Amino acid sequence: MFPFLEAVIPHMKKQFEDAIVILESIRYRFFHSLFTTKLTTHTMTDSLAISLAPDIRVNCISSEAVATHWWAGIEERMHSLAGNLPLKRISTPEDIAEAILFQ
Repeated sequence: MFPFLEAVIPHMKKQFEDAIVILESIRYRFFHSLFTTKLTTHTMTDSLAISLAPDIRVNCISSEAVATHWWAGIEERMHSLAGNLPLKRISTPEDIAEAILFQ
Protein backbone atom coordinates (compact mmCIF):
# COMPACT_ATOMS: atom_id res chain seq x y z
CA MET A 1 0.00 0.00 0.00
CA PHE A 2 2.81 2.43 0.78
CA PRO A 3 4.33 2.45 -2.75
CA PHE A 4 0.84 3.14 -4.10
CA LEU A 5 0.30 6.01 -1.66
CA GLU A 6 3.72 7.48 -2.42
CA ALA A 7 2.87 7.46 -6.11
CA VAL A 8 -0.63 8.90 -5.87
CA ILE A 9 -0.42 11.47 -3.03
CA PRO A 10 1.50 14.13 -5.04
CA HIS A 11 -1.22 14.01 -7.71
CA MET A 12 -4.00 14.08 -5.11
CA LYS A 13 -2.61 17.24 -3.52
CA LYS A 14 -3.16 19.04 -6.84
CA GLN A 15 -6.85 18.09 -6.89
CA PHE A 16 -9.72 19.63 -4.95
CA GLU A 17 -11.39 17.72 -2.10
CA ASP A 18 -9.55 14.43 -2.53
CA ALA A 19 -9.83 11.69 0.05
CA ILE A 20 -8.25 8.39 1.00
CA VAL A 21 -10.75 5.93 2.44
CA ILE A 22 -9.47 2.74 4.04
CA LEU A 23 -11.97 -0.10 4.46
CA GLU A 24 -11.68 -2.81 7.06
CA SER A 25 -13.85 -5.23 8.94
CA ILE A 26 -13.99 -5.32 12.72
CA ARG A 27 -15.04 -8.97 12.58
CA TYR A 28 -11.58 -10.21 13.58
CA ARG A 29 -10.62 -7.42 15.95
CA PHE A 30 -10.59 -9.79 18.93
CA PHE A 31 -8.42 -12.50 17.39
CA HIS A 32 -4.82 -12.00 18.47
CA SER A 33 -3.40 -13.11 15.13
CA LEU A 34 -5.16 -10.26 13.30
CA PHE A 35 -5.17 -7.64 16.05
CA THR A 36 -1.77 -6.29 15.02
CA THR A 37 -2.97 -5.81 11.45
CA LYS A 38 -6.06 -3.92 12.63
CA LEU A 39 -3.98 -1.76 14.97
CA THR A 40 -1.56 -1.00 12.14
CA THR A 41 -4.46 0.01 9.88
CA HIS A 42 -5.75 2.48 12.46
CA THR A 43 -2.29 3.85 13.19
CA MET A 44 -1.64 4.31 9.48
CA THR A 45 -5.00 6.08 9.09
CA ASP A 46 -4.20 8.45 11.96
CA SER A 47 -0.70 9.16 10.66
CA LEU A 48 -1.90 9.81 7.11
CA ALA A 49 -4.74 12.02 8.32
CA ILE A 50 -2.36 14.16 10.38
CA SER A 51 0.34 14.41 7.74
CA LEU A 52 -1.95 15.04 4.75
CA ALA A 53 -4.40 17.49 6.33
CA PRO A 54 -5.84 19.81 5.21
CA ASP A 55 -5.19 18.91 1.56
CA ILE A 56 -6.39 15.30 1.69
CA ARG A 57 -9.02 13.81 3.98
CA VAL A 58 -8.21 10.33 5.34
CA ASN A 59 -10.86 8.08 6.90
CA CYS A 60 -11.12 4.43 7.89
CA ILE A 61 -14.47 2.67 7.73
CA SER A 62 -14.70 -0.33 10.04
CA SER A 63 -17.84 -2.27 9.26
CA GLU A 64 -19.23 -5.31 11.01
CA ALA A 65 -22.29 -7.11 9.65
CA VAL A 66 -23.29 -5.74 6.25
CA ALA A 67 -26.32 -7.19 4.46
CA THR A 68 -24.69 -8.68 1.36
CA HIS A 69 -24.95 -11.92 -0.59
CA TRP A 70 -22.49 -13.51 1.85
CA TRP A 71 -25.38 -13.90 4.30
CA ALA A 72 -27.62 -15.72 1.78
CA GLY A 73 -29.37 -18.59 3.52
CA ILE A 74 -28.39 -17.44 7.02
CA GLU A 75 -30.18 -14.11 7.18
CA GLU A 76 -31.72 -15.03 10.56
CA ARG A 77 -28.24 -15.44 12.04
CA MET A 78 -27.20 -12.10 10.55
CA HIS A 79 -30.16 -10.29 12.11
CA SER A 80 -29.53 -11.96 15.48
CA LEU A 81 -26.18 -10.10 15.62
CA ALA A 82 -27.80 -6.67 15.49
CA GLY A 83 -28.24 -6.30 19.26
CA ASN A 84 -24.50 -6.73 19.80
CA LEU A 85 -23.45 -4.11 17.26
CA PRO A 86 -22.73 -0.44 18.06
CA LEU A 87 -25.57 0.80 15.80
CA LYS A 88 -27.89 -2.02 16.98
CA ARG A 89 -28.68 -2.85 13.36
CA ILE A 90 -27.23 -4.53 10.31
CA SER A 91 -25.54 -2.13 7.90
CA THR A 92 -26.36 -1.98 4.22
CA PRO A 93 -24.00 -1.50 1.30
CA GLU A 94 -25.61 1.93 0.94
CA ASP A 95 -24.52 2.80 4.52
CA ILE A 96 -20.92 2.03 3.58
CA ALA A 97 -21.20 4.03 0.35
CA GLU A 98 -22.59 7.04 2.26
CA ALA A 99 -19.70 6.85 4.71
CA ILE A 100 -17.21 6.77 1.84
CA LEU A 101 -18.82 9.81 0.22
CA PHE A 102 -19.00 11.76 3.50
CA GLN A 103 -17.27 15.14 3.30
